[in-house]
Amino acid sequence: PPGLAPGLTVGKSAPATVAPGAPLPYTVTYGNSGGAAASGVVIRETLPAGTTFVSATGGGTESAGIVTWSVGSLGAGVTGQTVSFTVAVTA
Repeated sequence: PPGLAPGLTVGKSAPATVAPGAPLPYTVTYGNSGGAAASGVVIRETLPAGTTFVSATGGGTESAGIVTWSVGSLGAGVTGQTVSFTVAVTA
């Protein structure tokens, strides 16, 4: 029915500057502002150029330069959820 669809949102933030070799943390904020639950939710973030993967929270894994989180189900109206990953600046 109209109005009862999932409405997935995702955003990413990081510090504006960082020194070479220093850790650079990224925060990924996600949610479901829709009127129905979403299932099988997966978040994928590509590592920025000139960086190497260090770690991820929330069960995130890195493979071939992509960090992946298998969120699973996300209820209707659930917003403000976060996961993060850290890279080292190499360039």
